[in-house]
Amino acid sequence: MPTPTDVVVTWDSRLTDADTARIFGRPTRVLSLPRPDNRAYPAQVQAFGWPHPVRGILAHFGVAAPLRLALIGFSEGCQGVREVLKSADAGYVETAIMIDGVHGMWSGDGPNRDQSNIIPESIGAVVGYAGASARGPLAIGAGPPGQHNCVITHSSVVPPGYPSTTQTARVILDAVFGLPWPIEASGQIPDAVLNVSHSPPLELKGNENNQHTHTSYERSPVSYHAGRSGFHVIGYADLDPSGVNDHIYQANVVMPLVTEHLLAKRWTDVDPSAAVCAGGVTGVSGAACNPTAPVRLPADYQDNPQDATIEWKQYFSAGQLALKPGQGRPSGWSTATSLLLGGALGAAGALAGKLALDHYRRTSHR
Repeated sequence: MPTPTDVVVTWDSRLTDADTARIFGRPTRVLSLPRPDNRAYPAQVQAFGWPHPVRGILAHFGVAAPLRLALIGFSEGCQGVREVLKSADAGYVETAIMIDGVHGMWSGDGPNRDQSNIIPESIGAVVGYAGASARGPLAIGAGPPGQHNCVITHSSVVPPGYPSTTQTARVILDAVFGLPWPIEASGQIPDAVLNVSHSPPLELKGNENNQHTHTSYERSPVSYHAGRSGFHVIGYADLDPSGVNDHIYQANVVMPLVTEHLLAKRWTDVDPSAAVCAGGVTGVSGAACNPTAPVRLPADYQDNPQDATIEWKQYFSAGQLALKPGQGRPSGWSTATSLLLGGALGAAGALAGKLALDHYRRTSHR
């Protein structure tokens, strides 16, 4: 009989077998998918079978008894996560981690005054999954009940021609919460993620796209964090004017910490067989229950998957984000931080353009 196994599907997470054995306390398989040519993530995901690509991914890697399912993407790999969240398997995903790579698309020729005019369809599935994660234990569509978890991080790079990860995270928070954004209680995101000291200072040496400029990190440059229940956003300031080293920092420091402390430790600590308490989801009960029990793939998923599609349009109105000018800043958001994250780093944005940000996102962490 096959061993029940938790499953992590990754794009660019670089989790090794040694990492997996060290940080996950229960049997876990890491399934790494390659970057598709020409960034054809929709075609890559759909090739595993639509609208249930997870079933095809599990079969491709020979996973016979999956328990919990997580998705991890870094940089453009977040597009792979987004494509699965667009599918009828979205409600089967227990955790989605997106590291410095969630971008939307502007409607029209560019941003409006408050940079809120992101096309809803370009981020709808992510917004819907974030909203479900923020609402506590529930079922998405006909998927299994339980607590969904969504983690989004961003640096402060200003790319040319499309919304930055900062702008996009702001719009997602606004769509899910409105104002003010909820500031999470102490301990909900561990200090091991938020308050990282580097002694001696961590030196990142860039690459050819920033002429191998060195940047020194004494502390993790967290600028804010916001969220509720299972939805977390963590924003980081840039210390490298080009943004190259800050993107590398997201890959080399932020992603491993988020994976260990916001996924692996929870999976180790929470029994995947625990039932959701009766108050969490209608019709679900159990003598030994957990109010935040994780989403678990049903035993018959591979033979009989149900439609667990995310409904996200309630977060939008009239084809545009339901935002007003000035939305997107939590109470206590300082003027200096607002300028930093809102695009006052014009020189950084211009330099990022010159350095062909699209290229360095493909190469900076190698």
